[in-house]
Amino acid sequence: SSGINAEYGSEEEWQSWAGRSDLSTFRLYDRATHVAGEAARVTEFHNLCTSVGDNVEQLGRLIDDSHFSLKDKYNVSTEELDALTQICRDAGALGSRLVGAGFGGCTVSMVHSNQVEGFIDQVYQGFYSHLPKEEVIEGKEDGDRFR
Repeated sequence: SSGINAEYGSEEEWQSWAGRSDLSTFRLYDRATHVAGEAARVTEFHNLCTSVGDNVEQLGRLIDDSHFSLKDKYNVSTEELDALTQICRDAGALGSRLVGAGFGGCTVSMVHSNQVEGFIDQVYQGFYSHLPKEEVIEGKEDGDRFR
């Protein structure tokens, strides 16, 4: 599903706008479906965070889905950010996505607290080893959780 709510027009109406030659350069349909999908992901993320149960795998999937939507529909990722988020997933992240405006910059990854040190080492070796470690990887510790 595109995530477009009927309140804002049917998917067919959005598709008709997307086909207009003066608008196709801006990929408005893709961008609109990203925004609508992101709103749905935020709502689902909130609901999972406030529900009982172990939902970390689902939360990670939502983070990944957000990155792929930013990449494929909003067109703001870069090859480097895509590579970095994949390295993070390969290193054990449950989910990883770009943050900020895209076009370079930062990522955020969700990692089990007992895997943080190994995760940092793998990401550093896989992407940042040409730079001093303390300049490129930052985490926040909150009680017994590293975030």
